[in-house]
Amino acid sequence: MGRPPVCWRLTGAGLEQLPRRYDRLAVELLEDLHEEGGEDLVVAVLTRRGEKVAEDYRRSLAGHDDLGDRVEHLAGLRDEAGYLAEHATGPDGTELLIENNCAVHRAAERFPAVCAAELDLLARCMGPGVEVSRVAHAIAGDAVCRYRIAPTGQHPVGGGDDGC
Repeated sequence: MGRPPVCWRLTGAGLEQLPRRYDRLAVELLEDLHEEGGEDLVVAVLTRRGEKVAEDYRRSLAGHDDLGDRVEHLAGLRDEAGYLAEHATGPDGTELLIENNCAVHRAAERFPAVCAAELDLLARCMGPGVEVSRVAHAIAGDAVCRYRIAPTGQHPVGGGDDGC
């Protein structure tokens, strides 16, 4: 009888417009782990997570043999994970992965092992024969996290970070 009830449901995109406190949950869980087992337990859990994500990334990168193509595809994966990532080629010809947003910033502020685990994750997914080095670091005050990705033994021309 009467008018049907009005029901509203947010889409996934709509839900993303609302405040989320995932970072708080992550930090609190890491703090609990630290209280239970110290830094070693935190590192062990982050390492295990990194291994799982790296395996997913490796599967997704299968068939992408060219390093530039691999980094381009990796940037897409990281973008989907909230890092606003992009691929570029540096002036020295090396591949760059640029993360314009740090999806784990709050956790990394409290636990530097988070950043180490992120770097290890990228190195794992790129595989042997590829060197991944962080050349800009948001936690250290840079605007972005930037990674130089090159075949092992290829050193950038001119040395340090060129700001690209």
